[in-house]
Amino acid sequence: MNFSFGFEFDGIKYGWHKRSLYRLPYEKSGKTFALRKIMAGRIGVTTVYSIGGKKRTIGNLKTITIKVDWSINNFINQDVP
Repeated sequence: MNFSFGFEFDGIKYGWHKRSLYRLPYEKSGKTFALRKIMAGRIGVTTVYSIGGKKRTIGNLKTITIKVDWSINNFINQDVP
């Protein structure tokens, strides 16, 4: 999975892939966190994403998004739970 646009917030990388926002895998305090799709929500007519425990509007995210070249190996196998 390749990410051409993304941003870093509180030391965690987020990337845009096919108009969807993903939190990229990272490690913190010896714990590992997997790839996760961030679901969009609505407050009135405004689209918001929960980033770092705070609600961020799509306009706010567009201002901090930059061109990046991140890629991850997405391992999918039917035998692995």
